Amino acid sequence: MSIKNLPFGRAVLVAIVFALAFSCPRHRPLRIIFNQGAYGSAANYSELEYSDFFGGVVQMADDFELAEDNNIVTRVRWWGVYANNIPASDQFTIFAYELVDPEPESHPWYEYTSTEATRTATSSTVPWDGANLTVYEYNLAIPDGEFPPDTPYALSIVNDTGRWAWLVNDSPTQGNGVGWVRRLAGGTWLTIAVDSAFVLWSDQ
Repeated sequence: MSIKNLPFGRAVLVAIVFALAFSCPRHRPLRIIFNQGAYGSAANYSELEYSDFFGGVVQMADDFELAEDNNIVTRVRWWGVYANNIPASDQFTIFAYELVDPEPESHPWYEYTSTEATRTATSSTVPWDGANLTVYEYNLAIPDGEFPPDTPYALSIVNDTGRWAWLVNDSPTQGNGVGWVRRLAGGTWLTIAVDSAFVLWSDQ
C-alpha cells in the first residue's frame, strides 16, 4: 500500500518518520582516533597558577596526527595529579596548535575552555615531593574539532584551578618522545623528550 492510500493520520506519521530518518545527522559509534593513553608514573605542570619549572605559569604540549575519515575530535581523555589541595571543580582549556618547522605555532588553531570535564580518581599514584599523589582521569566532550587529515598538530591541556600536572605517556609503542613546554603568555616553545598521556575520540 502506498502512502497516498493510507488514512490521513497514518500517512502524515509515515511521512514524518521518513523525513526524520533522512534529515537527522547520523553519528558513528564513539571510537578512539588517536591513542597515547598509557600513562606513566611522572607528571609535568600545565596550569595557570604555579610552576616549579618556570616559577610562574607553564604550558605543556604534545603532537598528534589524524587520518582521513577519522579527523573530527568530539571527546578528549587525559590524566593528571594535583600538587596541592584538590579544587571543588576544574576549569580546563584544550588548545591545538599547528606545527611549523617543527615547533607549535604561537597562537592556537583550536581553543575550548570548559568546567564540564568529569574527574574520576584512579587507583594509581605518582611520587611527588615525598608524597604519593592520586592520579585522576578526565573526560571532556568538546565542540567538533575537525582537523585536516595527515597534518601534525600539538595538543595542549591547561588547568586554571590549582597546581595541576599532566601525566606523561610511558609506553614504548605510543608517542615519539617529543613534546614542548613554554610560558603560557606567548614566548618560545622549548622541545623536551616527553610524551603526554591523552586519547582523542570521535562519534563523527
